[in-house]
Amino acid sequence: MNWLYERNNDNTARFVLGTVGESPLICFGINPSTAEPNQLDPTLKRVQKYAGQNHFDSWIMLNIYPQRATIPNDISFEIDNDLHKQNIGHITQILERKHLTLWAAWGSVISSRTYLKKCLTEIADIAKENECSWVSIGETRDGHPYHPLARAKGFKLYSTPLKAFDIRKYPMATYYNYDEICAFRRAERKKKEYEKWSNAIRGCLIGGAVGDALGYSVEFLSLSEIKNKYSDTGITEYSIDSVTGKALISDDTQMTLFTANGILFGATRLTLRGIAAPIESYIHLAYLDWLVTQTGKTASRNISWLTNIEELHARRAPGTTCLSALESGEMGTIDTPINNSKGCGGVMRIAPVALYFRWQHKELPLDGAKVAALTHGHPLGYMPAAALTYIINRIVYGGSDSVCTLYDIIDECFEILKRLFSGQAYLDELLEIMGVAVSLSKNEAPDTQNIAQIGQGWTAEEALSIALYCSLKYYNNFSKAIIAAVNHDGDSDSTGAITGNIVGAHIGYDSISSKWKSDLQLHDTILEIADDLCHDCQMDGYTSYTDEDWVKKYIESACYGKESNNSDRTE
Repeated sequence: MNWLYERNNDNTARFVLGTVGESPLICFGINPSTAEPNQLDPTLKRVQKYAGQNHFDSWIMLNIYPQRATIPNDISFEIDNDLHKQNIGHITQILERKHLTLWAAWGSVISSRTYLKKCLTEIADIAKENECSWVSIGETRDGHPYHPLARAKGFKLYSTPLKAFDIRKYPMATYYNYDEICAFRRAERKKKEYEKWSNAIRGCLIGGAVGDALGYSVEFLSLSEIKNKYSDTGITEYSIDSVTGKALISDDTQMTLFTANGILFGATRLTLRGIAAPIESYIHLAYLDWLVTQTGKTASRNISWLTNIEELHARRAPGTTCLSALESGEMGTIDTPINNSKGCGGVMRIAPVALYFRWQHKELPLDGAKVAALTHGHPLGYMPAAALTYIINRIVYGGSDSVCTLYDIIDECFEILKRLFSGQAYLDELLEIMGVAVSLSKNEAPDTQNIAQIGQGWTAEEALSIALYCSLKYYNNFSKAIIAAVNHDGDSDSTGAITGNIVGAHIGYDSISSKWKSDLQLHDTILEIADDLCHDCQMDGYTSYTDEDWVKKYIESACYGKESNNSDRTE
């Protein structure tokens, strides 16, 4: 006989005991006693014999709670959550075989500890998910399923047939909301499913913030001034702020965070109400919240929990184009440009659009362009955002491995741009400068020389192309990529941010050196936003399940900001 046997290290808990077979009878008791393979107690001897008489080729004993106790009164009065979690893991692994018969056999002892019914509710949901069938050999007057050792008058186990047991009508529902717990478990499973993208999403946003923080210190310096201030190799480490002890982020990361906040606010509304405006409308509202943090002016409406973060009220050289476009009160579109700016302020904040929409619909790059067009009306101000949206989304969700390189993704991007912006007068100019970046990445000339041929990065097409050059050149070396991206004559924080987005998405958060993460301002806030983009809103309009943290951030109103001073720029 081949045994199944799982217990903890000190043998104070047993998770699984049974035999191997194709058609097992799964029996659920309250908790295990001292039984082991070849040393079965009276309960398990009955389970074994009953399974054989009912044409099951094997049996498995599982328990609502895994603590060993020969007397029910010895079961702990408080749940050990780690022990319970392990038990749920073993139960899930067994029930995943699907369509199993589950013998409810825990008796009335379940009422002795309040947490036992909550444990059972989780088990019932796992069983439902795996399409298992509950049976029993009868119920007590209180509706509890008989234990195998039941001594009810006239009860004879071996002549008693199994009958259907309606778990949904079981009294556990009087203690816990069954549907709510099921919804909670579904939400947790969905989050776990999405975790496969967490490292890339975190890497993209943290990578962008790292490049931004490294470049912010030298944004308005020429290359020669950078070398004079730092070394012949330029800036290669953070310039730590003496007041905060952190590497400061600029408006690039600020606006990236508010982009994510707007997306998640709008997505939550759509999930809960079934109707919502285009996503760029909510992003625009979030940008107006960002404007409040930069000007100190109050707003008629506030949707962003990020306005509660004091550090985001600092002015870090916000682009004058972004400021003036938002202060106008108008929402720019591709068809109705708000201005004629092609500054890089539209592309440097676009990563969350690429990260949130994990399904690759054909118009996703256009969504990126629409978000950039909120503040930048020139085609070269929003088309690069479409390109970056496609590239990052493809890296994270489409797979960029040895078969599909970044060069391949950029080639695909060229075709996407030609389809989306066919006939656009400035498309050839964008494709040309991106092509120059690709070509230069293949030579051995110094990075500073190659980047100078592309431009300074103040415009969107130059910023994107410099980032593409650095990403292609050092795709597997994050540090080298962002260092190359910030050491030039131009907009160092934006080119550093975009490069960090691309390479960070590729290598993932875990592969970014701790030296870049430990001193980064708002590191934990950026991770929180990244995780929210990854997990998404798991509430819906059909169950009572509520995620209180999510409600607080993406439904309830935030507070207003305050003003501080810094220099402005023309992005």
